[in-house]
Amino acid sequence: MKRLVLCFILLKTSFGFAQKDTSLDVFGNVDRLDLKLTNLLNSKVSTLKVNSLKGKAVIFDFGSINCRGCLKYLPDLEALQERYPHQLQVIWITNDSKVQLEAFLDSNILGKAVNFPVMCQDTLFYGIFKPVAIPELYWIDTYGNIMAKTWPNLGSDTTMLKIVYSHFRNGS
Repeated sequence: MKRLVLCFILLKTSFGFAQKDTSLDVFGNVDRLDLKLTNLLNSKVSTLKVNSLKGKAVIFDFGSINCRGCLKYLPDLEALQERYPHQLQVIWITNDSKVQLEAFLDSNILGKAVNFPVMCQDTLFYGIFKPVAIPELYWIDTYGNIMAKTWPNLGSDTTMLKIVYSHFRNGS
């Protein structure tokens, strides 16, 4: 009995010193984590706070230059970005190296067409959002709430409008 009580006390105290949970519920709010996008390419800045995008819908596209499915949908995401330049910000998040991504963006026909920011060498966002597979999209509304988690084949204009329609209809 004493051993059981001792084990319980040890377990209870060890959990009390656990690290702060930095994972994100699928439908949580990204602002509470005060996230910073770093190592940005295709951007005027190399670092950007996610909460500075409040007021725009945001799509985090987790992918890689070595993933055919990821590359297949880049033109669709670029078209969405062009269609809603003031209401939407697409950000491609990869763990590819900066050298690899720069070469891809400079020399690949699909890469040359990407005009939205690309985050390279990421470990933080992959660790927080935990995409099940790539490509995977996280749709974030203008208030920083994750509205949906989808694959790019669901990233059509119609789907986007259904997800964040209330924010677009007033031109916000």
